[in-house]
Amino acid sequence: MKATRRSLIERVLAEYDISEQEARAHIMGGRVFVNETREHRPGFRLTPNDRVRLDIPTPDINRAAAKLRGALHESGMRVQAANAIDLGCAHGGFTQVLLEAGAVHVVAIDVAYGIFDYRLRNDARVRLLERHNVREISREWFRAEELAGTLRVVCDIAFLSLRSILDAWQVFLSQPGPSILGEGLFLLKPQFENSRATDRGVLRDDVLRSQIIADMEGYAQSTGYELLGSFNSSVPGASGNREQFLHLAFRS
Repeated sequence: MKATRRSLIERVLAEYDISEQEARAHIMGGRVFVNETREHRPGFRLTPNDRVRLDIPTPDINRAAAKLRGALHESGMRVQAANAIDLGCAHGGFTQVLLEAGAVHVVAIDVAYGIFDYRLRNDARVRLLERHNVREISREWFRAEELAGTLRVVCDIAFLSLRSILDAWQVFLSQPGPSILGEGLFLLKPQFENSRATDRGVLRDDVLRSQIIADMEGYAQSTGYELLGSFNSSVPGASGNREQFLHLAFRS
């Protein structure tokens, strides 16, 4: 007997719990693959041996995910097959993007407890350190293999000056142990560098903002970092603050 050939949309409906309208939208939107080749035709005929995969993007956990995604593109920092550390992970937006970009392992650190995304919390590639203050970071927190290779670090911390984080990271690098080298994207939030100059939490003085950025770039270089780049975040802060990423290289 001749095997029955089904249309692509029929197979998608049979294998995924979605409506016909959603299935058609996914196919025509390029999110359906047949034998790992993108197929846009809902009526495309399949053999029983054809493999169908629906690639539905995971929704961003929070606004931070979009910030880091843009920063990785702007900086060119590669995280594929690298170990990474997320300083001030909060809900996990930066961690999500690191994994999407190919990081093999992420140590996610935050002083808060219970707010990290449930899916990431249960991801074998992530080790979560809650109730850990980044300003007290220690090599004792890490397993040796988590610091191996060229490390990638990302940082998004509110209500503190970035200087305190850069200082803490340099102290961490100077602690006894194997050599550490890598690069990172550190989010500078000018509104927390001079909160007295803000208007309802928003820094509106462009001259002051530029001076804060220049001062932080100089401070980073004077304390042992190599400045690889400095650029605006593609996504503003929740209140509209314009934030800046510093792309820094470091080594112990």
